[in-house]
Amino acid sequence: MRIPNENKIKIENKYPEIIISLENSILNITSVLPQLKKQKTIENLQHGVIRRGFINAHCLRRIYKISPPTRTEHLTHEEREDITVFLLTFLFNISGIIDNLSWAWFYEKEIYKKKDPNTFKLNVHLFNKKFKKYLPVEVNNLLQKFDEWQKHIKDFRDPIAHRIPPYVIPFFVNHSGAEKYKELQKQFSLENDLDKKEKLLKQMDTLGDYEPTYTHSISEGSPLVAMHPQLLADTNTIVEIIKIIIKNL
Repeated sequence: MRIPNENKIKIENKYPEIIISLENSILNITSVLPQLKKQKTIENLQHGVIRRGFINAHCLRRIYKISPPTRTEHLTHEEREDITVFLLTFLFNISGIIDNLSWAWFYEKEIYKKKDPNTFKLNVHLFNKKFKKYLPVEVNNLLQKFDEWQKHIKDFRDPIAHRIPPYVIPFFVNHSGAEKYKELQKQFSLENDLDKKEKLLKQMDTLGDYEPTYTHSISEGSPLVAMHPQLLADTNTIVEIIKIIIKNL
């Protein structure tokens, strides 16, 4: 999971550019709103896609500030918790943006006249087979290349709400490091002095090597994901999807 330092520098330099790209794509939606016919289309874009997009831009900024790609120093306990909050919010909103775009299409193209929103709601999704027949061939062709990516997003979004949520791995250790961690954990559980517990926590937080990576459930065989490259790839992808849908609305 180690990323060469020269690649980390390139990723770090890409962050501002990609955040700006996300914000520009969101701002572009505002210029389209007056042309739309349905109030529910506008609501899903204005209070769904736009709001989620700006929240995700904030998440990227905070993650970048706390743990830039070139950081090698271990995260503090508080920093790791903060990054986890921003990561979960980011992943949830990526999935939510797709949902909002799907509902915007559902209402603007008047699919509700053919399908009852209450009975069809579980199928209202750009990547759902039953929904795809309401998309033009050219739009389906453009979205097709994101099929595998969408499965990845779903695999990490669903556990947030229903199972083991994604988390940032604090560090990677060898066998002896793992044994040391277990011993410190045992001491921590038995210690009653707050200052000593704090020292033990710091020792646990600084074992091994830090490499920003996230996963969810080991028992489910969740992959290890390099955090920074994936966050930027996810942002680039959602920007592209937004452009496709907005252009064809």
